[in-house]
Amino acid sequence: MENETLYLVRVAKLHTLTKPDKQTAARITCSMVEQQLSADQLKKALLNGYCIGPAIFDETDDRFVEQQLFFIDVDSGRSVKANIQLCEQLQLPPLLVYATMSFTSENQKHRLVFAMKDAITELNERNEILSGLVTLFGGDHSTENVKRIFYPGIVSFFYNPYDTIEVGHLKEVLSHGINLYHA
Repeated sequence: MENETLYLVRVAKLHTLTKPDKQTAARITCSMVEQQLSADQLKKALLNGYCIGPAIFDETDDRFVEQQLFFIDVDSGRSVKANIQLCEQLQLPPLLVYATMSFTSENQKHRLVFAMKDAITELNERNEILSGLVTLFGGDHSTENVKRIFYPGIVSFFYNPYDTIEVGHLKEVLSHGINLYHA
């Protein structure tokens, strides 16, 4: 596709089909390399055992540079269906919603991946956006660390490679009070 959007992310060279132990996780983290991926390549990587780090860092001083994809890790309390409905209600289309390796029908652990139209280059703005999205979708606040990598999933529930989110629209949704939308 000629005008296909590419997202700059960190991708693990090693892959895993099970949730890794600490030693394996450390090896995976050390294997991360920057790559530009299309939405389809991102989905395939995540569903084929590759971890993704959405934030990019300066190679010389490890300083935050940019982030365009935002992963929301939902470990309990909110169903996949409820979060997809909330996305529709708020006009915040996710790029991808996928089941984590710990997903069960009783505890629907899943991730939502949102693509911003433009990369975020200010760390404070990145933190504000991520924290707002995590709160809005009932995510796990312990996953907001800028260096966080996200483990692969087992199945995709929703995939929309065409829409991105304008940062202004997202900030408007978040400014109207997360409690208004929190189910």
